[in-house]
Amino acid sequence: MIRNSIRAILLAFVATGMTCPILSAVEPVDMSLSDNMNIPVVGKRSKEKVRTRMAALRRELSKAGMTVTSLRDGEVILITVAADKLFAPNAIDLKSSAGAFLDKLDDIVKAPDDYKILVAVHTDDTGDDTYADNITSDRANAIDTYLTNRSGKEAINLIPYGLGRDELLVDNASIKSRRTNRRIEIYIVPDEILAKSK
Repeated sequence: MIRNSIRAILLAFVATGMTCPILSAVEPVDMSLSDNMNIPVVGKRSKEKVRTRMAALRRELSKAGMTVTSLRDGEVILITVAADKLFAPNAIDLKSSAGAFLDKLDDIVKAPDDYKILVAVHTDDTGDDTYADNITSDRANAIDTYLTNRSGKEAINLIPYGLGRDELLVDNASIKSRRTNRRIEIYIVPDEILAKSK
């Protein structure tokens, strides 16, 4: 109940673009994926700069062969990859070939003051909830560990989410649709310094 009240207050401040004193008390790792995608708010004077930077980043990642979508009016980038590109079936360790994909994010992970990275791992609805929750959490953490190691820093601004089987994209009736549901979403969000820059 209290957490929902805090969330409602945060979203009200976000919607109005006002600064919220509670924000400093709520850690990003304690926020939902949706809340983390919407915070921080990009200041009016920074909007054009952020959109231009994100558009350039989107073009660069698209040229590198990634499936990229713009969100939040061009302020956030979503990269989507099939889980089997990075993980073998039922595995929680990255494939040896996964680096060829993840290494394309080097410029982002090495600029932790500019970006917040949200990694959301999904599965299909086969198996039970506990298994789905565990495998997606373990996979999200494996990606977190890999990218942190690539950055050369002790920690980067990355928040992993294992979302289990709660957010299916399509009906799970075929092998193809189950593959579509088993996916990794990587959100690149402008962080506070970039969002408030002039």
